[in-house]
Amino acid sequence: VVQPASIDDIDWAKPWTLKMDVRITTLTPEWQMIVLWGDDRAGYDPFFVRVNYDKLTAAIYDTRDDSGKVVACKLDPRVVGLWAPVQVDYEPSAKALRLFVNDQFAAQVEIDHGPIADKPMPWLWGGATANQQRFNGKVRNVRFGNRE
Repeated sequence: VVQPASIDDIDWAKPWTLKMDVRITTLTPEWQMIVLWGDDRAGYDPFFVRVNYDKLTAAIYDTRDDSGKVVACKLDPRVVGLWAPVQVDYEPSAKALRLFVNDQFAAQVEIDHGPIADKPMPWLWGGATANQQRFNGKVRNVRFGNRE
């Protein structure tokens, strides 16, 4: 992964990877937003990774028409309290959004576009101002960028 100088330097049409270590402290039925590229409009978020009870999800959307895809996997409850590597890959040549947990392939969905934003939007970590979808865990060792 080539770490960009700024998030604005990522070419979303090319292959990219987000890698991070995540420690989930509780499994609750509420959405917990780990990372969000979006704003306060319901829906219309180009990219997010979140946890909801025993499910980890990542999504890519085109905010011009609120269309997109979600990839999800079931979490083993034994991950609570432990650091787990989480990876999200976008591979345009395969039209794939892939999710990995604990360095193991977890799920894949077909998608024909990367994230598309209809206006500038902030990156929010831990659910800050993401409609009260606060992530109760921790994140470390974040690496995000295009693959060469």
